[in-house]
Amino acid sequence: LALFNEPNATDGQLIMAQAKMDQAYSAFEQLTVQGAAVRVRYLRLLFNLAYALQDKGRAIEHAIDLALYSEQEGNQAFAYGALGRTYAVRSEHGLAISYFHKALAIYNKDLEVENALLNAANCYMSIGALQLEKADAENARVNLVQAQKIYLEHGRPTDVKEVQALIDTIKKGVAP
Repeated sequence: LALFNEPNATDGQLIMAQAKMDQAYSAFEQLTVQGAAVRVRYLRLLFNLAYALQDKGRAIEHAIDLALYSEQEGNQAFAYGALGRTYAVRSEHGLAISYFHKALAIYNKDLEVENALLNAANCYMSIGALQLEKADAENARVNLVQAQKIYLEHGRPTDVKEVQALIDTIKKGVAP
């Protein structure tokens, strides 16, 4: 995976890395996983891998499987957020927003879920950004302000700046 983020990677290296990833996918598909917890752990890894490789079809498949096999709300919320991110990349904004709302409902309901508030802030920011792209500035502003509030409370200056930039585009009346 690191190779895909390496600016000096050659085409040959990237082709070899993709071949290795295809082998990993094939091995997982033939693996008889014992227990839902192990399957969920592997599915989270495979989703992250597919998303990083921009393999949107596989990313969606793994996120759906993750939602089906997850017994813990934290994994379900992760799966819904994963689906939201993947549909957003595919420019399917309505589906993306609906999955972010599902994740947000879990994060807001169960603050015991690991990093629930920061994950909720990420959902608010994603929803706001998508709404802004859909020219729904008022709802975008509400969600972005909520994200910014959480980021400020948790000392996340980089995230605060990113959200502020989106809010500033609303104030200027300019789409991102």
